[in-house]
Amino acid sequence: MKKGTSFFYIFISIICLTLCACKLDLEDTDLMDAPEATPETNQVSVIIPRLNNDTKYINVFRKDSSKSNVESIGIVFPKALMDKNYFFVDELVRKNHKYKYKVRYCDSSGYYESKWSNEISTKNVNGAYDDSVTMKYTVGSTKLNFNKTDYTLKIEGSITKPTFTGYADADDDPTDPLFIPMIIVSKSGRSEAIEISSIANDTIIPLRNILPSYFQDTNITILGLVAQKTEYVDRSADADKRVAKSVIWTELAEIPLKGNGSSSTLYIPSQVGKAGLEYTLP
Repeated sequence: MKKGTSFFYIFISIICLTLCACKLDLEDTDLMDAPEATPETNQVSVIIPRLNNDTKYINVFRKDSSKSNVESIGIVFPKALMDKNYFFVDELVRKNHKYKYKVRYCDSSGYYESKWSNEISTKNVNGAYDDSVTMKYTVGSTKLNFNKTDYTLKIEGSITKPTFTGYADADDDPTDPLFIPMIIVSKSGRSEAIEISSIANDTIIPLRNILPSYFQDTNITILGLVAQKTEYVDRSADADKRVAKSVIWTELAEIPLKGNGSSSTLYIPSQVGKAGLEYTLP
């Protein structure tokens, strides 16, 4: 091969590599900077870059290398946090697991997702939970029985509470429970966590009363149950004066439906309920 020809092919190779690199960068231009995840005692701290003063809330997601799915683990409310960056504490982490985190910002103009953080290991996190500890409701053979006449769900069976340290609910403090049960409802790619009164056997969940209008007059699916903990700027303040700064969700507990044939979707006629917190996965 002539010397000039070899230089030509080297030059073309460099151009191709440069264009490929540019293509990879362009594919990421719509993603915000990744959060920074740091293993600490009992937890992983997630530092979230500030986007703008118009941010309403920020969903936090986690990817466990031992699982195929992405988990929605909580929400940050920026207006309660006046720092340059925002902090989310992931206190429900397991020993010897590897995690990555990403966030999704919501403001008046839409949604903005971040890149995934670098993967971190909890191998040296003192206080991280063993795999034997349950981080979600255990439903066993329990089902949600759908009543097509009054559009309610009835819990039929026993649901066991999570076993991680610090879990407490209305059985421990009826007036101010630390964790409250939520049902995850989904439609067309959007999911929300909606508060329910109890996880006890025979509990009736009145869907027409609790679902926001977005989930009525349409087909919806029930993804499962989570327990929700709300962190406040000052929890000792009167309930009507508390300012929420973040929400933590346990792992999702899937629960089967009955009373609706083989269909996994429900249709609920209009009757507006209270809006929930967005749980939609990225």
